[in-house]
Amino acid sequence: MGYRSTTIYKKPWAQRFNPPRIDDVARKTDTVRANGVSIEMIAEFIAVMEDNQHVDIIRDQQMLLPVVEDFTIHEMDPAYFMRDGGTINLRFLTRRELLRNGNPQELLYDALRKYSKSNFRSVRGYSWMPYMGGVRFVVPTVHQKTGWDIAAALCTDGVEVKVLNPRGKSVVYVPSRRTDEEYAVRFYNLPTGENAYAAWSLTSHKTDSMQAVFAGMTELSRLEQVVFGQHQIAAYLLRGMAEPYAAADRTGKDWQILEDLVVLPFPPPSNEMLSFFRNLERVYNYRSDGKYHRRERLNLAEQQVLLSAWMHQAGPDNVFDYSPEGRFDKAFVRAAFERILS
Repeated sequence: MGYRSTTIYKKPWAQRFNPPRIDDVARKTDTVRANGVSIEMIAEFIAVMEDNQHVDIIRDQQMLLPVVEDFTIHEMDPAYFMRDGGTINLRFLTRRELLRNGNPQELLYDALRKYSKSNFRSVRGYSWMPYMGGVRFVVPTVHQKTGWDIAAALCTDGVEVKVLNPRGKSVVYVPSRRTDEEYAVRFYNLPTGENAYAAWSLTSHKTDSMQAVFAGMTELSRLEQVVFGQHQIAAYLLRGMAEPYAAADRTGKDWQILEDLVVLPFPPPSNEMLSFFRNLERVYNYRSDGKYHRRERLNLAEQQVLLSAWMHQAGPDNVFDYSPEGRFDKAFVRAAFERILS
């Protein structure tokens, strides 16, 4: 069933990600209403909904975000959930343990299995503590999926992405989907060489993406956060796919050779997750005020809550696609790009 798209992303390579128009979907599909049911039930239905259906979440009767109790009972603010919400925590390992058995995707698989067996709680993604330093690294799942989208589209369409490597600190300039701006992402401690299976836990970034900057300003934790938003994950993938002499050829400086990334801490979404996201584009907040009513797209926090409920149900085998030994294998990444854009 074809729908017209809402023009959110104007760049030619990004137009494939424009969502269908709300009025178009509402007119051509059957309405399923969600009111007063569990988040798990909504997520379970989204995973199997038909192409000729859309979901209206009746917001005056249905909460999605975690409940906050102060003077009243209300939902947590979406921005604060994405900043302070819970995470699926990877097991902590020392440097010696990481060098021996530090596959991040295996650690993520084990953490997802534990999450699926526990009572459901909304999470904003997964996180880990490095073997040194009082920092928590956080990967929101909605950003992980979008980061793969961005990198897949840029690589597949052959869009030039500037990659530099001054003083061995790789900088990737990720094009904006909306404007002619670029997001400059500078990486530190990239997992290259023989110590890569320990170094990945220290990989951090400095960026001008306000989304990631705000997300790192946590209030509920005593630990500083390093959040990998969509542009940082896209930048990591683009850095890994870059040719070794890309920076040297651009700058004329032979010493700016790019070492191969060895480890992939951000596995691509599975086909099941991609299907869930496609269906999520036809899920709306429905608000009514007397004779007036309107449908609105879910914000990132609401998407993340429903996604985490589905992840809890789906289990580790169905959430991500895992590379052999958690390695950054270019053939594996290219295949994932093809799946994502198909």
